[in-house]
Amino acid sequence: MEQELYQRAYYDKLTQMPNRLLLQRKMQLMLKDVQSDYKLAMIYVDVDDFKHVNELYGHNVGDELLKHIGEVLTHTVGEDGIAARLSGDEYIVVLENVQGMEEIVSWIQKVRDHLKEPWLYRGKQFFTNISMGIAVYPEDGGDFSELMQRSDLAMFSAKEKGKNQYSFYSQEMEKRLKHYFEMDHMIREALDNRSFQLHYQPLVSQKDGRVVKIEALIRWKHPEKGWILPAEFIPIAEQSGHIHKIGIRVVEEACRQVKEWVGQGIEVPTVSINLSSKRLERDQLYEEIKSVLERNCVDKGVVEFEITETAILEDPQSALEILQQLKSLGVSLALDDFGTGFSSLTHLKMLPIDVLKMDRSFLADVLDDVKAKNLYVGVVQLAHSIGMEVVAEGVETREQVEFLKESGCDVLQGYYFSRPLPPEEIRQVILGEIPLPPL
Repeated sequence: MEQELYQRAYYDKLTQMPNRLLLQRKMQLMLKDVQSDYKLAMIYVDVDDFKHVNELYGHNVGDELLKHIGEVLTHTVGEDGIAARLSGDEYIVVLENVQGMEEIVSWIQKVRDHLKEPWLYRGKQFFTNISMGIAVYPEDGGDFSELMQRSDLAMFSAKEKGKNQYSFYSQEMEKRLKHYFEMDHMIREALDNRSFQLHYQPLVSQKDGRVVKIEALIRWKHPEKGWILPAEFIPIAEQSGHIHKIGIRVVEEACRQVKEWVGQGIEVPTVSINLSSKRLERDQLYEEIKSVLERNCVDKGVVEFEITETAILEDPQSALEILQQLKSLGVSLALDDFGTGFSSLTHLKMLPIDVLKMDRSFLADVLDDVKAKNLYVGVVQLAHSIGMEVVAEGVETREQVEFLKESGCDVLQGYYFSRPLPPEEIRQVILGEIPLPPL
């Protein structure tokens, strides 16, 4: 009976690994025994995308995977420390008698090598990635609590890099985390107060200079900090999950604005709306967008959604399914920032994409570099051959306009024509009351 109570108190029921309580007790002893020439490393381990395993294959499979990862960590640490399960998909590994960072990196590589091999369960292969954050005693913390907090911070930093990464703790992480939480709080307030607004950038036809599209771009003016750039708050919104609420607000506001203009008798050009890569991961995306379009009685033909090339490359199969769903609504789809990833036009022809938006980096050297010029023209021709309209992003000079007209690019966008404008000003542009620079 006593042994059973001890087991329940100090060991994780699923994996039979030490739990947090036992880890903390053992750590107290380890810290007392650390010799002056040695260090102790705490490694915070988190399984990447574990929720997808539970969602797709069920919790039974998820539990078996957690046990498998626990076995890998326990086996790899051996007699050199302790591996424990905290909760969910999080583990802690403590390495004793470490003499240098090389030993820690070597251990991390051993774990990666083990997990590189597919895990077989009932005839199906699973590939697992983990993110790891490392805090080292004594320089990063003097007790269990400090090392836990800072290894967790380092793991958070590793997650920011992408999947299957690791990071060592640094004091700079504290500043970044403080900034993250401050920005997260401000975003919550902005959502509650409806402080986000849309500006619209005109896109013009290279044939006659007409405004054929406007791109809806989110803007945020904080009451104390002034204008906050999307590049500063969007990544944090994506990490925190606020991007889903922001995303649907953008769609709602753009559709509401279209409805208002149509009610005023204005012939509204296509309105292009960006979808974050994180939005593509949301199961309810199709239903949410369908509901907004129907609620505002918006003609689907005037709505276009932009998806970045990198968002599609992250999970091509899932992206294809979502794009096909959106396409069934009658909207058009644009591939934004083409050239920033590693896709090809041959691959893209399998996607239900109507518009190819060439990233501004493509345009940077076309006036001075023959190879860059030929590449740009070649991509335009290939896109046309598979039925795509081509938009040039980042147009800033008259010389670029002349080149793009010669290249056969269909639509031009950039500061040469106009910065993003608030609704009343873009309305005047659409009506021709504010002229744009000529082609």
